[in-house]
Amino acid sequence: MIEYTINADGSPGKSWNPYSGCLHSLEECPTADKCWARALAKRFPQICKGDFSPRFHPDRLDVPCHWRKPQRIATCFMGDLFDEWNSIYGRNEEIVKILTVVEKNPKHTFLFLTKNPRGAWCYEPFPRNAWFGVSITGILGDKDVDNLDVALLTSAHWRWVSYEPALGPLHKEALELIKGFDWLVIGAQTGPGACKPKLEWVMAAEEAAKKAEVPVWRKNNLCKVLGLEPRQELPESMS
Repeated sequence: MIEYTINADGSPGKSWNPYSGCLHSLEECPTADKCWARALAKRFPQICKGDFSPRFHPDRLDVPCHWRKPQRIATCFMGDLFDEWNSIYGRNEEIVKILTVVEKNPKHTFLFLTKNPRGAWCYEPFPRNAWFGVSITGILGDKDVDNLDVALLTSAHWRWVSYEPALGPLHKEALELIKGFDWLVIGAQTGPGACKPKLEWVMAAEEAAKKAEVPVWRKNNLCKVLGLEPRQELPESMS
């Protein structure tokens, strides 16, 4: 889940989930039926404290405050914090509380990831130590392009792309937009019936990143599926 949020000394990063769950359908999220987070929540119900419905966990809010050593923290990866069910009525005060904790802990780096970057607009400006990530798969076509474009319009100081799972080739426009980001992470789908990515999809994304001098992190699952050598580059601001 957080294999690419390692710390500078090589130790694993942290995971923080003061919010969990989502309402994505297969039309909105092509991987909803193979979602690792749903599977994890089913296996360990204490993580979500119930089903996978969106849920705020106030008892977890202060967890990062107790980590004395600077950490890279996968934040709310057990759900989609900024999707429509949270943003349709404007600012959600529970999300404001989460971002306040982020701002009050500048020694940590908090990684956010969403399929709906528009949902983050009402929480501007973003804390400087928050990395704003957008998730794409390559099979949603114009939607992938639009999400990348929207993510670049946020006030976040640092932005990253998660091309995971890679289910199809990125459009030319999407490849062009990668140059505006600070980091590219590429991963494969896992589990029964998983779609195997094609090497040319990965190489096209990596070539676009190379031209723009954007660091690339190949997740272990991608290396295993395609027989690739590890490539684990971090942005200077994370080093």
